[in-house]
Amino acid sequence: MTMTRRTLALLTGLALALGACSNDRAAPLVPPQPTAPPTTVATTVTTVAATAPPGSGSGSGTEGGVTQPVDGADGLGDPYYPGLGNGGYDVIDYDLTLDVTPPAALDGVAVITALATLPLRSFHLDLEGLEVRDVEVGGRRASFVREDRELIVTPEEPLDPGAEFTVRIEYGGTPRTGRLDSAALDNGWVVTRGVSYVIGQPDAARTWFPANDHPTDKATF
Repeated sequence: MTMTRRTLALLTGLALALGACSNDRAAPLVPPQPTAPPTTVATTVTTVAATAPPGSGSGSGTEGGVTQPVDGADGLGDPYYPGLGNGGYDVIDYDLTLDVTPPAALDGVAVITALATLPLRSFHLDLEGLEVRDVEVGGRRASFVREDRELIVTPEEPLDPGAEFTVRIEYGGTPRTGRLDSAALDNGWVVTRGVSYVIGQPDAARTWFPANDHPTDKATF
């Protein structure tokens, strides 16, 4: 059989087309699969409340988002004299009424106006050697105890930070004379040759009235 070049070309093209169709059926194309959207994970940040700085109080903390009252510290953290002064409040004013029997016996009433710097369940005042008869905070009777030269006062209700409050102390006795060894001088309530006078520096105020007895807590009198 005689084929023309035109016929041969047509038959060859038909064979190639049939082979291509056969290959498509044997290995069909797979459509692309949909991609799942990215998952977002929520996170929770917990904030922890800070506690009071060292030396300012004890037993402080936060419970259920509410700041709990603390006991004021029995010192201001002075690196040389850690026991001087007291933490948790700042004295604004002292009002002293003294009935003195020469040379040294006295009966006194001290009214102290102060500002609470912490939520105070109790606080300290410095007082050495004198008898405390009665204590009021904000006009209400307060409980108190003596520990060495500390007067620890517990108000009827805790004091809020930033609140101004008054403490009234009735006290009396015979003041003890102190000693400033660095200058070889007596201080506090001094009696000499039947004459009485006071030297309160640097820390002898506590020998004759209740105080926050540290030079950094300045107040009017």
